[in-house]
Amino acid sequence: AHRAYHSISELPEGLDLAVLVQSPNRATATAIELVKRGVRAFVVPTAGFAEAHQEGREMQRRMVDSVTCGGARLLGPNTMGIYSVTSKLNLVTGVDPSPHGIETGRRPRLALLSQAGELDQVFIDTALGHREALSLYVSLGNAADVGFEHLLRGAVGEPGIAAVAMVPAGEVDVPALASTVREVSARVPVLVAPKVRGRAAKRAAMSHSGGATDAEEAMPSLVAAGAIAARDIEDLADRTVAVVNQPMARGRKVAVMSTSSGAAVAAASHLTDLGMEVPTIPAEIQQVLRSWLPDHAGASNPVTLTGKLAAANYRPVISGVMGQANIDGGIVLAVGADPPALAKAVIDVTKRRGKPMVGVTVSAPRTEAALVDAGIPVYPTPARAARAYQALVPLPL
Repeated sequence: AHRAYHSISELPEGLDLAVLVQSPNRATATAIELVKRGVRAFVVPTAGFAEAHQEGREMQRRMVDSVTCGGARLLGPNTMGIYSVTSKLNLVTGVDPSPHGIETGRRPRLALLSQAGELDQVFIDTALGHREALSLYVSLGNAADVGFEHLLRGAVGEPGIAAVAMVPAGEVDVPALASTVREVSARVPVLVAPKVRGRAAKRAAMSHSGGATDAEEAMPSLVAAGAIAARDIEDLADRTVAVVNQPMARGRKVAVMSTSSGAAVAAASHLTDLGMEVPTIPAEIQQVLRSWLPDHAGASNPVTLTGKLAAANYRPVISGVMGQANIDGGIVLAVGADPPALAKAVIDVTKRRGKPMVGVTVSAPRTEAALVDAGIPVYPTPARAARAYQALVPLPL
């Protein structure tokens, strides 16, 4: 049980944090009283401020001025809260940033800083599908005081953070954020996806984050500063999982190895559309590969493994392909076939060669489970796998 108090004057001294769940026209007066009591941090989930109307914008300004003039800082308003594994803090509503009963087998190591609202659950659940969980989650809401540049620097101070993902939807301080991205991305990967694109979406953002977004326009500056760009929140999760599990590629040249020729063609097409190269395997190596592959299988790249490849031949084929100097990484696709030897060969070769690898599985649960357990990200379509792989070779979108 927790004690409840009738008034602020009854509160004990030494409080660090206050969560204001009050109407906008009362929140400022309450914040002033709490600042006088020594509170130095505020989380304000209440909506109805700048995202609602001009009067709300004025109330938001007065509240922030009152808090900051007293030496305190404010998260929100219109925030869904903050979650920190390190601080054992969960003040979140609207989404569930915890593993919610899923055993990942890995320590939480992702940070998500976002203005995407309930869509943040897409990132959380996508990451959990790869056995990756959040260590830190902050919903910025209107970001009237504390912004992305402040939280990004704080996120890398959390123990064990391996990557920071951001979803800005409102106005951002581009020079300040770009400077912070440049500093932080030298330590851990920083990934960014604007919540909205286009004029209609920007108008809609007014009712969510309290400002016509310039997040999309900020993307070139953030990428130039070292951020990895993503298209949307699902793509952001896919790319984040890739960069925390696989090494960066040395170049753009990718091998495609697939049990399905149609899936291989799709993967190669998506890769080239994204600026990757799918180079031809040298003729003499193709000849060696054909000694292991079925007669009708392709060996030039994409390499068609087919579902009928002898179990003992998966490893020499995959090793032969990934060992080429003109191959910087690979995508392996198990589509319509689930041979146990495939996953084992991919895992062994990836460890030995040290080149990045991502997978695609369709109706191949054994391959999917084995690859994910080994830290090789697996995606449900060639398009998503190609975009995730692109994060390992940062290029403009």
